[in-house]
Amino acid sequence: MRIIVIVVLAAASATTKCGAAAAACTTASDCNLNGDCVSGVCVCDAAWSGAADCGAMSFQVQDAKHRPGMYNSTQSTWGGIPIKGDDDRWHLIHAQMVNSCPLGSWTTDSMIARSVAETINGPYTFEAELVVPFAHNPVIRRNDADKSYTIFMIGGWHTNTTDCRKKTQTSATVEAVAVATDSCTSDTWEKTCGAAMPGPSHDCCGPKSGGGNSGCGIATAHATSLDGPWTVAPLLITDQWDSDDVYCAHTNPSPHYLANGSIVMAFNAGFCHHHLETIGTAISDHGWGGPWRLLSKNAILHDADGSIHHCEDPFIWKTARGWHLLVHNQEGPQKESAYAHSVDGLNWTLAPHAPYDCVLKFTDGTTATASGCGNRPQIVFDESTAKPLLLTNGAMAAKPNGGKGTYTLFRPITQ
Repeated sequence: MRIIVIVVLAAASATTKCGAAAAACTTASDCNLNGDCVSGVCVCDAAWSGAADCGAMSFQVQDAKHRPGMYNSTQSTWGGIPIKGDDDRWHLIHAQMVNSCPLGSWTTDSMIARSVAETINGPYTFEAELVVPFAHNPVIRRNDADKSYTIFMIGGWHTNTTDCRKKTQTSATVEAVAVATDSCTSDTWEKTCGAAMPGPSHDCCGPKSGGGNSGCGIATAHATSLDGPWTVAPLLITDQWDSDDVYCAHTNPSPHYLANGSIVMAFNAGFCHHHLETIGTAISDHGWGGPWRLLSKNAILHDADGSIHHCEDPFIWKTARGWHLLVHNQEGPQKESAYAHSVDGLNWTLAPHAPYDCVLKFTDGTTATASGCGNRPQIVFDESTAKPLLLTNGAMAAKPNGGKGTYTLFRPITQ
């Protein structure tokens, strides 16, 4: 009898928010494409049962003393995503600051690292540097056709790093560039300034940017094995100048691989356009190597008044119901995180509330606030069921055991 009761309760928690009435609906879009509209009410997937309209995530309660994630005691990390290797271990591909430097020096001191664990939740142990500084905000995908790996990231050029252990600094070489007018700088680059933006990827960042940090260009690193070697190449969007607001300052790529071999990528853009960070989408019909073109001509997220929504750090994915997007939000009451959905991948609807906050709940009844947890959201999906397993973020506070520095937060999702 006890077993029957447990099963019934589990089924209930998987479809509705405990203690909340289901939202009224007419289609699955009214349920944010995270549940089905059944007899006029939303029946939410377990992972999205945190709100009646299926627009908020639901997380498992964690053990405060044995939390999942990447908690390096000496180096600051900043988000990442684990992938299961051929050795049956989990390999977390993440950003890590070198030489005990803080996150604040990421523009010169961030590398792409690989840390390893026996289980998806960790604990993770640093194993290798994959891409030397400067390289930041990685996401890794395995290519089904040849079983190779591609890391999508920002950066991809060499910088002189800082040795924060000795409190001394060697600055990266920065060469000033001549610009058409005083208004054409790496922080403000109107389309009238032309396509010759400064920087190694012609995207207003890095050496020759004049010291600005308006967007660091998207790059890929490709290898036939997680052990490397990794070949780095810039990722360019061929028709970026056809856009009015996502033509510049490309960064923070998030790819979704389609069954036909195409890849849809959400990306950050627009910082050099009056600091208007927002989200664009591009597509490659021939895999990670491109060529890449805009999927939507302009920004895909807008507020109710039609203005461009300010956000960064997109994570995009597709299910049988449609397209989904998590972002680090930068405006409005739902600070930290925002969620949007789309039936066709072109027309997007922002949810009216945040998909998650930064409050962590523990089995002993205590809580902690992992401030900054809206940064770098990525979801790990079960390979066989395609259900979401955990959410990863960069976080600034609530590091376990009183550790210092930023870290990579894992939040197991309700199943």
